Amino acid sequence: MHSKFDVLKKITGRKIAIALSGGVDSATLAALCKRWADVLAITAVTPFTSERDVKNARRAAREVNVPHTTIKVDLPPEVFENTPERCYICKKAIMKCIKEVARRSGFLVVADGTNLDDLNEQRPGLRALKEEGIISPWMEAGSTKEEIRQIAKNLGLSFYNRPSNSCLATRISGRIDFKTLKKVERAEELILDLVGERRVRVRVSGDKVNVEIEGIEGLRIEGLVKAMKKMFTDVEFLSATNQKPFSLRG
Repeated sequence: MHSKFDVLKKITGRKIAIALSGGVDSATLAALCKRWADVLAITAVTPFTSERDVKNARRAAREVNVPHTTIKVDLPPEVFENTPERCYICKKAIMKCIKEVARRSGFLVVADGTNLDDLNEQRPGLRALKEEGIISPWMEAGSTKEEIRQIAKNLGLSFYNRPSNSCLATRISGRIDFKTLKKVERAEELILDLVGERRVRVRVSGDKVNVEIEGIEGLRIEGLVKAMKKMFTDVEFLSATNQKPFSLRG
């Protein structure tokens, strides 16, 4: 493992800005880099960013004791059309803004938390990272998600086992609008309040709502469904007289 730390040191250098998402990967990277480098953590806030992720980023920055700033990023209108290029366009806009904030603060190198496992998924945003000159130290060091979690655990970081998350846009099929984004975010928050910290996704496709809950086997399904019906009515996914169908799965 020490050899990987040596690789990380060489990749990141002595001064680095880190795109802090609120997840385990970027937060652990910040914690490690702080040992040998001057670190600035920057969190981009877009309409696709949940308040939970912003709060997690702030907590992580405090825990690892690095300077942290949040920036609002206005996304190009075409992002909301939700085409296959959405992730690429969004990531490019975000990284341009993060680079500018980093540059103004004297940080010329910007890194993110992409790891080796991310190469196994279809992620158009990776192309944007390359084009914008963003480095991905975990990926270059050959570190997997599980290895990063173990490093975080060994460092005594409270968030080592935090479930992975993705932006709210990934929950919506078809054109994206602000109202649906807010409904999705609110519905997920309500479910998380019921089931605790675990992977939860509320996906919307037309008039259907599909709910995914990690580890659902250990939950009382009947009570959960009843509570969800009330919650979804409260956030206007369902109405008392004309309920849209929703499914629940692990």
